[in-house]
Amino acid sequence: GTINQGSANTITSLTNLTTLSTTNATVSGNLTATNANITNLTGLTNLSVTGTVDAGTISATNANISNLAGLTNLSVTNTIQSATVSATTGNFTNLN
Repeated sequence: GTINQGSANTITSLTNLTTLSTTNATVSGNLTATNANITNLTGLTNLSVTGTVDAGTISATNANISNLAGLTNLSVTNTIQSATVSATTGNFTNLN
């Protein structure tokens, strides 16, 4: 069903809610979920995470990554541009 605006303004808990459908909704503050199956975040422009992100694949056109401590394997397709590259050991096939 539909909740009118007056009733909606007094909701303090959605305990046992199993399905929520919205149109043009804005979420502010904190959104938390213990077990979530989120399949689409179209329009998401900023995401902050506290703790650990466990992901199979991370893809980004532009990323500002400040630390890769513990990285054990990195594969890159196309070109890497860098001022300095250092390695203890390496298998470089072309240094042109």
